[in-house]
Amino acid sequence: MTMTKLTDYYAVVLTNKWFYFSILATVLSYLALRESFIGFVHDYLQYGPTIASIHDPLLRFFFLTFRYSIVLTEMGILCWEWYAPVEPIDITEPETIAIEVVEPVAVAIPEKPPAIEVIAEPETINFDPLGFDLETGVISFRGKSCEIPFKTKQYALCKKLFECPGSRVTEYDILMLIDRALAVDPARARRIVRDAVYAVNAKAKTDLGIDELFIWSKLTVWINEAYAPDFLGG
Repeated sequence: MTMTKLTDYYAVVLTNKWFYFSILATVLSYLALRESFIGFVHDYLQYGPTIASIHDPLLRFFFLTFRYSIVLTEMGILCWEWYAPVEPIDITEPETIAIEVVEPVAVAIPEKPPAIEVIAEPETINFDPLGFDLETGVISFRGKSCEIPFKTKQYALCKKLFECPGSRVTEYDILMLIDRALAVDPARARRIVRDAVYAVNAKAKTDLGIDELFIWSKLTVWINEAYAPDFLGG
């Protein structure tokens, strides 16, 4: 049931018989509470609190009935209306739906040409090995290329590593190729080599699809054997 206004709630409660039963229960519980309280006072004054305590359960019951019967009944009525089961739809008498029948119109359908079987040529797979061109500064791998700028630390790094395939090159040897003055500052040297390795790896991942082309660890750098087994003699 849809309830959008405050009057909708009262309409449901006021038209339910249990609401009036709760009013009757409230009135009766008030009268019973009154009599029980009078009996409690009488026994308390005559016999003391021990004898009068036999009235406690009745006093609590009649008080709770008097106080909450109407409120709980209203809540029960509203909850039942909200969650009342949906009445089944009577399908014994289905509605009659008028459907206009249109006569089919003959349409000339052109003949379908015979299907031509297309044989797909096998895709060419490029197995070009990993390589570095010193003249162009381009790293090539399986038909893809990645350009490294000339006269940069990245170019010097690639030149040194591809000159010694399969071997691990120290940071000192790389710095001697870049700038001899940098080799005397170990902290700066490590940062320069590390930045160059990270920059080349980022370009190789974007252009060649290679993840971690160069590996840098323990002051040495080498080419990842996973991408160049033939090139490295593996």
